[in-house]
Amino acid sequence: MWKVTLGELEHFVVLAEHGSVTDAARAIRLSQPAMSSSLQELEKPSG
Repeated sequence: MWKVTLGELEHFVVLAEHGSVTDAARAIRLSQPAMSSSLQELEKPSG
């Protein structure tokens, strides 16, 4: 089962809106490494 948090979905949507991880992170006042880490969680296969 694929488990995605609401925060991860929000980060993905903001990334799609802004086009870059840096700009998306800045828009929601999150550090770029934290944003990247959240997005990496979406890439992990479900197990």
